[in-house]
Amino acid sequence: MGLPGQKIFIIAGVVLLLAVVFYFIKSDVYNRLQKAVAASVATMALCFFLLNSNFYPKLLTYQGGNQLALSTKGKADPADVYFWKDMQSSSSVFIPLRFARVCRFCFTNR
Repeated sequence: MGLPGQKIFIIAGVVLLLAVVFYFIKSDVYNRLQKAVAASVATMALCFFLLNSNFYPKLLTYQGGNQLALSTKGKADPADVYFWKDMQSSSSVFIPLRFARVCRFCFTNR
């Protein structure tokens, strides 16, 4: 979904960025190296724009945690939620062991 006029802005942005890319390629003002750098930077900006305006927002709808959190918000009683004491998330691999022990102590002794 999105805003009503969002698709028009996306198309206008793509056309504008493509015009910038073609301007740098066809321009006689810049030498060959400047054209290559400017065209590659403009192409990266175009890819960045397309990914952030189209692909990533649609990709976020497939994250189970976001949709599950929205559908269960206010419905689950926190007292009925069970935590497995010995289970950790995958992000705990990146947390130093000393900090993980403190966090485990904080969350299991409520």
